[in-house]
Amino acid sequence: RHFILLSPEYERKLGSQMYKQVLGSSLGRVLPQDHPLTRTVKRIGKRIAGETESLEDWGGKLDHMNKLRWEFSVIDSPEVNAFVLPGGKVCVYTGLLRILQTDEELAMVLAHEVGHIVARHNAEKMSTGMAMTAVRVAAIGMLGTDIAASPLLLGFELPFSRECEREADAIGLQLMAKACFDPSQGPDVFRKISKGQPRVPTYLSTHPSGKERVANLKQQLDEAMYQYDAKCGTMSDKFFSSFR
Repeated sequence: RHFILLSPEYERKLGSQMYKQVLGSSLGRVLPQDHPLTRTVKRIGKRIAGETESLEDWGGKLDHMNKLRWEFSVIDSPEVNAFVLPGGKVCVYTGLLRILQTDEELAMVLAHEVGHIVARHNAEKMSTGMAMTAVRVAAIGMLGTDIAASPLLLGFELPFSRECEREADAIGLQLMAKACFDPSQGPDVFRKISKGQPRVPTYLSTHPSGKERVANLKQQLDEAMYQYDAKCGTMSDKFFSSFR
């Protein structure tokens, strides 16, 4: 169950405003829409986003996916990162694209970002942030100090963020399989991304460790491969099936 106070309409409107701000603050560094890297991100991203309609069995509601206008931008920056804003606005940094060598690897990253939208993680984080602010204000009012800040950060906010990342990974692996990108190439992406990144103790991080993410996804790989083989198969399977 997800704790969400925002309507999908407000979420989409907020996401559009945030997206404009991000692109505005990156003037001169946003690659044109006809740039080869942008075209690749859009091609793979839209193919994955198109599979969200077949996730009716994922365990949550999908009403918020209606009326989404997916947009994909590439920003020239050495940062190894990608992120998604409410309403399906995805930004990818060229620093990340430099270490991803195949469509499947990029598909895992983009499917992860789409997974955040499926699970409404942005709206849930904003809703829980509002609740935590109310708790902190109440604590200040009663005790005269912001004594709740650190316990909330370490005991709730960061663990919650890591759980959102795990859920987006799981949804993303299924989405890339449904979109006919080989999911067996998905798990190792997070080893590549984490390589060379500063090491932060897990309890202080917004994300699980790369090692944990790889292990979790490998445990989920059988189901993803089943979906991939059932829907997509291999070229040889499709060729020989025509003679049966």
